[in-house]
Amino acid sequence: MDHGLAKAINSPADYTSDFTFKVSSLCARLHQVIGVECEHRSDMNYRAGQSIDLQFTIPPTLDDLSCANVKLTIFVSSKGPYYTYIFRRLASPAINFARIGLPQPKHVWSRAGSDVALTLVHYTSIIDSIMSSDSYQRLDESKLGEIAEGQFARMDDAPATLFEVLFSEVE
Repeated sequence: MDHGLAKAINSPADYTSDFTFKVSSLCARLHQVIGVECEHRSDMNYRAGQSIDLQFTIPPTLDDLSCANVKLTIFVSSKGPYYTYIFRRLASPAINFARIGLPQPKHVWSRAGSDVALTLVHYTSIIDSIMSSDSYQRLDESKLGEIAEGQFARMDDAPATLFEVLFSEVE
């Protein structure tokens, strides 16, 4: 693990209004450049960062005739100059909520596959450019599940992953 990442893991979260303003400014820049709806989520309850949601509608393809609503969530760490993003697709729920005594939703946000990332590669390259111009470094999804040595989740005291330590325990 590189020195900067090790330092970030052991740093306290930044709960100041300066950090919130910085992420809010990033959100405004993304909206201005990309032109899609952006929502800044500043809640840091069980989080070491904040997030920005961008919502897209992907046009139908020959393989998939339905339009896909996709949410790209950018997680920005307050512990160091790191960010990552995940894709979610609005889909019919895979489980029967009624069976467990809950109302059945028409649609839920579920993790999207690599096909969505490929469709939005133009936008992710713009995001990467904006984030790197503010000195942020993207952490690849493959690294986020690694255990952060010596770190434990606040919710259950289990060994924490890099994602949990740098971004959020509750995503």
